Amino acid sequence: MHTFVGDMALRSFGTGKSLLWVHGLGESSLCFESVIAQSALKAYTHWLLDLPGYGRSRWAEPLSLPETAKLLAPVLELTGCCVVAGHSMGGVLAVMMAEQFGIDHIEAIVNIEGNLSLGDCQYSGRVAGCTEQDFLQWGRRELLDGLYHQGMVDEAHRGYYASMRLADPRSVYLHSNDLVALSEGETMIGRMESLDVPSYYLAGVPRGICERSLELLSGSRISHDIVEDSGHWPFLDRPADFAEKLSDWLNRGG
Repeated sequence: MHTFVGDMALRSFGTGKSLLWVHGLGESSLCFESVIAQSALKAYTHWLLDLPGYGRSRWAEPLSLPETAKLLAPVLELTGCCVVAGHSMGGVLAVMMAEQFGIDHIEAIVNIEGNLSLGDCQYSGRVAGCTEQDFLQWGRRELLDGLYHQGMVDEAHRGYYASMRLADPRSVYLHSNDLVALSEGETMIGRMESLDVPSYYLAGVPRGICERSLELLSGSRISHDIVEDSGHWPFLDRPADFAEKLSDWLNRGG
């Protein structure tokens, strides 16, 4: 199924329990297309969402991350009670969705490499370090140039470059500042621990979240796992390993 929910493009594939995938900063749902084909995840209906201003979705007035999470209520009406798997900024949104909508609408959340501390703001920190005018005039172009060259040697960045070209730079700028502010306070661990929705964190090591975030995660009560020999996109770097770990946790009931 391909449809629009307000300004948001939404696609679904497969049959079974609903699994909603939410992409990160500057990304699009294209990044999830290979992992949903993994045999370990064949028992799910996969819902691929492009957030407002990203991917196939329409550009509109940019909204903060809390406002964006609230905007996803109609998406949950279509998916029914679902597991939300969010990558990077999408992991932060998954936590916000669980806080806002609770166990009646969200069965569990999976936070994939979501920001936990300031060291995780590799790209958002660079964007937020500019004024909005500077980012729109030259910062976005420099960011794209860097992603293009990284994409020559790394599949994940090759896809990231393509998706970032589609993204509304105003949304990228606003969300970068939101992510930096959230990460500076190191509050996401406590927010995940306080949820009434089962939650799971998947990290890529050694090229994923920073050492400080791994330290915070290890000292927390959050169910978590590590995808070895991976970076910030573990579902692209090690799709089979990633899918097995996710499937195992979901099969245990979260």
